[in-house]
Amino acid sequence: MVNFIDVIDDGELLVFLAPTGSGKTHFILNSLSKGGRRIVFVSPLKALALEFYEKSKKRSLLLCGEKNKGEKLKEKWDFLVATPESLGSRELESLSMMVPKPVVILDEIHLFLKWGSSFRPRLLDFIEALGVMTFPCLGLTATLDERSKNWINEQLNLGFLARIVDFGNMGIKYSPKNNYYFPNWAKKIFHQYFIYKMKNTNGIALFFCRTRTEVFNWVELFEWLQIDCLGCVGGETNAFLESYKQKKSVRAIFATSALSHGVNLGEISEVFIGYKVLEKDIWVQMVSRGGRMNNSFELYSFEKFKIATKAEFFIAILLKTVWSRLRVYFLV
Repeated sequence: MVNFIDVIDDGELLVFLAPTGSGKTHFILNSLSKGGRRIVFVSPLKALALEFYEKSKKRSLLLCGEKNKGEKLKEKWDFLVATPESLGSRELESLSMMVPKPVVILDEIHLFLKWGSSFRPRLLDFIEALGVMTFPCLGLTATLDERSKNWINEQLNLGFLARIVDFGNMGIKYSPKNNYYFPNWAKKIFHQYFIYKMKNTNGIALFFCRTRTEVFNWVELFEWLQIDCLGCVGGETNAFLESYKQKKSVRAIFATSALSHGVNLGEISEVFIGYKVLEKDIWVQMVSRGGRMNNSFELYSFEKFKIATKAEFFIAILLKTVWSRLRVYFLV
């Protein structure tokens, strides 16, 4: 992967677009190990920011809700990890006075628009402030829909010299071994098959739910069925990750879209997306939680967006399941 860190000029925003699992994390850490310019890593996901902080080497500084941030910035550091909310105008002003200015890495940059235009307006204000102060910026993402592209090329270009370097939009490095598509009317069959799989096979399954209530209901059901599971909803990702590390065995993880970006869950054997996701970029991010360890995994969803693994209609999997049960009698 080309090292863009040293070639970004002040006031320039370079958006690096590459498939999920293509090594963007390794790229950042490798740039840090080589020294040179200071790096400010900003993630809209606190859990992801903390994960990067744990992986970064010495002389890294974490600013995620800490007090006395101004004093902390005076310490020696090469790598600063933060969320947009933890870097206020004073902190940005201090950073802008450094010579040379640190490179600001905006992880999952598409979320700055998606979330900033709905429930976190601070994300859009933050990028605008970076442009006004002419920071050199590098945006990272695997998914840009047309709205996000227009935002970068038209609106962000008013504050930055913005350009996109496209190495593969909406791409998935590790595609599922099997990709099964269910129509909306087959939701009950989808749920029944999911429970069947959880009772009769091994591995760790990730099940995406539309709402927090659905997560809680599934966790309650699985506790009654005595199947080990965990749940994760927005605002509780850090607590979930701590429980996940300590839990010896988990068959299923139920989550809202809180786990759809960035967080590495290890070897996931199945990804179930339990509702119709209309936006392909969000769907791709969810699918990409599988295969992070270069392991094979299966996908079950209510969409058939085009990826490397062609979607099979759900009837195929039902026939396989029926045959697996009946073949015992034929072999006797």
